Amino acid sequence: MRRMMMAALTPALLAGFASAALAGETLDRVMKNKMLVEVTDQAYPPFSYIDDSGEVVGFDIDISKEIAKRLGVEYKVETPSWEIIVAGNWNGRWDICVCSMTPTAERAQVLDFVNEYYSAPANIVVNADNNDIKSAADLNGKKVGAQAGTTYEKYVQKQLVIEVPGGQAKIDYPFAEATVVPYDSEDTAFQDLALGTGKRLDAIVSGYLTAKERIDNASDKFKIVGEPLYGEPIWVAVDKGDPEWQAKIKEIFKAMEADGTLKADTAKINAAVAKDSAAFQRLFTDPAGFGTRLDALVQTYTKSGGLIDSRTGGLETTLKDLGSRATALDESLAAYETRIRAQFTAMDSLVAQLKQTGANLVSSLGSIDYNYFGSRSG
Repeated sequence: MRRMMMAALTPALLAGFASAALAGETLDRVMKNKMLVEVTDQAYPPFSYIDDSGEVVGFDIDISKEIAKRLGVEYKVETPSWEIIVAGNWNGRWDICVCSMTPTAERAQVLDFVNEYYSAPANIVVNADNNDIKSAADLNGKKVGAQAGTTYEKYVQKQLVIEVPGGQAKIDYPFAEATVVPYDSEDTAFQDLALGTGKRLDAIVSGYLTAKERIDNASDKFKIVGEPLYGEPIWVAVDKGDPEWQAKIKEIFKAMEADGTLKADTAKINAAVAKDSAAFQRLFTDPAGFGTRLDALVQTYTKSGGLIDSRTGGLETTLKDLGSRATALDESLAAYETRIRAQFTAMDSLVAQLKQTGANLVSSLGSIDYNYFGSRSG
């Protein structure tokens, strides 16, 4: 129908509607391939992570699978680095990012934010033995880990601008300067923090929900300190410039909200989290979107496959053992070098003795009476 109508338009009007003709490119591709390709982070529990069977699972995955189901197509998930995802210009590689992404002015230049589906605070995580860092003001001069390309990294750099339809969120920075340590994966950041305060990191800035998941699995290694740093509105993101695809996603979310599917999915995330503090509850107030109608956020979604567990302590023990072995090897090499030098010294002494013996022999030969031999021969 749309193509028939455009055929009747004048060339001038056709030019004006050129962008509209391409507006359904993503939806057309999804329906033609009978496949919705979701892109997300593979290490962000409980929203998206790899379980014991090697499958990517989580709250975000459930939502994107439901979208595929309502489109009547198959589902596929890919997990490149977060920096690649937020760089935009997907060029048809991925169709949608239900991936706990926060809108920022920088990201809005290359991605379109379609629909908010929950809100979450950002918090400071420290090693369980750390009693020096109690709030964001104590981050001054500290080494703070954050996943590269995230709002958490921008916060530590004091460059974060959260921009959503209707305005910008105000961000406070109560510290003068902190050193951000970027990581490709939060898994690695938490492993480094588990080594002890100051060894590689002093703290991590992370989302409350995913940090709580890790702490629940390793309460002897980590703890959350201070009040939430800022609230993050979480939106579905798509590649830039496809209003028809955006309209379809909004339509699906509206239907999911109306029939209770979205509510059922979010019930997998524990409402107990919102009881932690009044400040936390304020961060979940979202008059602009339907985030306020989510009546539950984070119950242990499912065991995340041991993100930070006894293997971290085992790794530290292994590293210490390797250090001891290296020290012992150095001592053995030093002893070996001493023995070799002693042998060379002995050899030098033997060579000197041989030279002296040769000199004595030459001297003895020089004293022989050759005339004696001459008289005998005459």
